[in-house]
Amino acid sequence: MYSLLGTCKINKVNPNDWMLNVSLSIKDHPVNEIDKLLPQNWLKSI
Repeated sequence: MYSLLGTCKINKVNPNDWMLNVSLSIKDHPVNEIDKLLPQNWLKSI
């Protein structure tokens, strides 16, 4: 968890926004595209 929050900080992603969005969308997200939910990729996809 700390590494994900650290990645948010490095990539200037609001951790609260990221966690809320990912927790709501992960159940419908394709497994083969799970890397798109990582903080460094998430900001590019919203």
